[in-house]
Parts: sequence; C-alpha cells; structure tokens
Amino acid sequence: MFDRLRALDEVLGIAICGSHRLHTADALSDTDAWVFVDNAVALSEAYCTDTYLAEGMTHEILSEGRDHSDVEWVVFNVLTEDGILNLKFLTLSVLSDFCARPPSLDTGYMEDLENYWTMDVAWEKDHALTRHQRFLGDYAVRLVGDDLVHQIVSRYASTYWRSVFQGFLRDEVHAWRFLVAEMIKDLCDIAHLQSGRLPAPRKWAFSRPVLGALPIGAQLTAALAQTNAAGDPETDKAAVLEVYRLLADIEGALLSEEYLHREFWWRSVFFERISNLPAVPAPLRALAASAPRPLRLAAWPAGTPQDTAGTPGAEWAGTAAQ
Repeated sequence: MFDRLRALDEVLGIAICGSHRLHTADALSDTDAWVFVDNAVALSEAYCTDTYLAEGMTHEILSEGRDHSDVEWVVFNVLTEDGILNLKFLTLSVLSDFCARPPSLDTGYMEDLENYWTMDVAWEKDHALTRHQRFLGDYAVRLVGDDLVHQIVSRYASTYWRSVFQGFLRDEVHAWRFLVAEMIKDLCDIAHLQSGRLPAPRKWAFSRPVLGALPIGAQLTAALAQTNAAGDPETDKAAVLEVYRLLADIEGALLSEEYLHREFWWRSVFFERISNLPAVPAPLRALAASAPRPLRLAAWPAGTPQDTAGTPGAEWAGTAAQ
C-alpha cells in the first residue's frame, strides 16, 4: 500500500500515528497512517477511492456521507493481510495551517499538537513533514510547555478541594473516583512535560507502557490502585485519606520548586476548611488532622486539638489566621 502511494507525485509524506507511534499497540490495534498530499489536490472520498486505493480493496469509509464534496481530509479503514490500516488522507495545508495557529492550552489544540509533533515520519519528500515538526518543537511545544504546567497545577488544586468534599466529607464514591482520576491525570501530564514530552493521549494516559516510561510511574500506578481499592468512602475514610498521602508524595517529587507548589496550599482543605464546618463529625475531624499538610502548617503537631465549634485551638489560632 505504501509503495503504491510513494509512487504518486502528489503524495508528499506518510506518517505513522496512534498506538504504534506510542509503542502501546497490541493485537487489537489498527495501524494509523496519515498520508499528506499536495495542496493542489481536491480531496474527496470519490477521488481518494479512485486514486489511492487499489481496485477491489476492502475498506470502510469513516465520514459523514460527503461522497464528492471537497474536504481537507478523508479517512478509510482498509482491510489488509496484516490487519486494519486506518488511512487518513489530508493536504499538507492542514499541517501548515496548524503551525500558523497561536499556541493554546485548549484540549483539542493540545491533542493535535501531540499528534503532529510526535508522528513517526515513515517517508517524505523534501522534508515536507519534518520541517513542520521542527517548527512546532521550537515554537509551539516550547511555549505551551512553559505555560501548561502552571495551568495544570491550578486545575489540580481546584479539583483537589472538590474531591475532598465528595469523597472524604460526602459519600459520593463515583464522583470522588472520577475527580481523583482527573488529578492523577494532571500529575501524569506534569511528569511528561518535565521529561520533555507532551502529555500522552487520554486513551493511553494510564497504560502500563506510558506510565512505566515516567520516573514516578510506579507512584502514579500505586495511587490509581489505591483509588480503586479504597472501597466505599462512606465506610472507608481512612483508605480515602491514604490516596491523598500517596498524592502528596507525588506532589513533592514533581512540584519541588516553590513557584509551582505555592506551599501545597490546596491541602489546607483538610485543616482550615474542615475546622470551620460545624457539620463535620468529630471523628472525621480527628482523622483529617493526619492528612498531608500545606508547608506553612507543617509545624503543627499531628492531631492538634480543635474546639467544639470546629475552630483551631488557641495554641495555634494565630498561625491559622496568617
């Protein structure tokens, strides 16, 4: 198939994407190949079928019924002797136009950036694909990487508070597990960025090969396992709290610079916020006292007494006011 495409003057490059690019492919995986063609080509499903696919080739068109209309890309699932070949035909202008976009932290932009920057170029003419990749690496990847960690930490902190309320204070087990998974995904993304890579696609974020390639992959895996094993937060608050201890270890490994962790301020939900909620039962308050602490509260002794109104004891009220 690739030999047939390389022989065509209008084909400028072929790149391997998807799970084969990430080295996560298994027996269920298809092969994702992006075929870039000259901008002068008027792509349509009918044109691609007649020009690029061999006669009699079994395939399924993935589309919205646009048979003859000109489009920027066309996708086929082609049945080959080696399995399913997912072929995407697109003009080089799609890649050029993406390179011209200002970097953004939008999820769609980030997914496209990761795809284009890391696609494995199998063949090309006159560096048609790699020169775009070099530009993305020098421009978009560097700028997005510099900004993204701060954005992720901010999102992580906000989700942290919500997760404590849903899983530690409330009994919303499904909501809690969802929020904690989002937090672990944020930590994975930070680990990738600090390793000089863009975050992995969501479908592979927690896969063994992807996590195993990270320096803190074992810790992230342990946090995921503990989240799944925590049982029902209604009756297993200590197991829930253990998840936050595991997260604290990962935070310490990733966010060592003060400008990133800002003293791990989000952990104060277990202390100042819970201490100011009279509805929280006394046993839960006592358990919260052993949670990971913000750095500014690290000097407080574990199990610091609280009065019946839920406010800090007099011996450390001044510290809390600060």
